[in-house]
Amino acid sequence: MRAGLLLCLCAVFLFAQKPDPEKLFNQAMAAQGRGDLDAAVSGYQQVLKLAPDVVAARVNMAAAEMQLGRTDAALTDYRAALKQEPRNTDFVILYGNALVELSRYQQAVELLTPARKEHLKNMKIAFLLGEALIRLHQPKQGIPLVEEVARTDNDANAYTLAAVTYL
Repeated sequence: MRAGLLLCLCAVFLFAQKPDPEKLFNQAMAAQGRGDLDAAVSGYQQVLKLAPDVVAARVNMAAAEMQLGRTDAALTDYRAALKQEPRNTDFVILYGNALVELSRYQQAVELLTPARKEHLKNMKIAFLLGEALIRLHQPKQGIPLVEEVARTDNDANAYTLAAVTYL
């Protein structure tokens, strides 16, 4: 009888423990890696409920949401990540890329212009800003940025964008 009661108490304690955010994060990443984006988003949401400061969960969730076509949610999550870590250039690049992909070029320019001034050697920022400017019909401002990326990184995409824009 006592052994049975002890076993029941142990089971209750095991199931009563709070989920581990790190374990949930790793499970969500695994789901995202195998292409199960709905499970990934759900996992990241659970992580953020338990540990709202895990900014990597928010950024990964935004990427999965972009792939699922949930663009408003993705942009909201990228903005939240940037609010948590405003100086993180990787987040600026991811958010800027999402804006360019969604043809929100003016928003991309507003985000990327200050980042470009602060990170002159970052060619990813330069390319995204240049592309956004070109798409906004401002080739005089955009082409030099894209050409800089082409020269610096010997980037075929940058050479192509600059050439097509000239044409």
